[in-house]
Amino acid sequence: MARDFPKMKSFDWTVYETPAGSRPAHFLIAVLRWDTKEDALAALASPPAEAAVADLANFADAGVDIELGEVVVEI
Repeated sequence: MARDFPKMKSFDWTVYETPAGSRPAHFLIAVLRWDTKEDALAALASPPAEAAVADLANFADAGVDIELGEVVVEI
């Protein structure tokens, strides 16, 4: 999958639940990592990403949010 999105470093996903076992607002979260925001935006504008986003409605009945964020590591 990473080969389809230029410069993507990794792809992880998980299914979330609350401590009580119910579904939270964001049931499944996928984390895609790039070195820079610019690399991410360029990849998301690529034909493979545009096709993937267009396909989301075929299996994500509750909708999809795409959000960007930066991971800050402090030691």
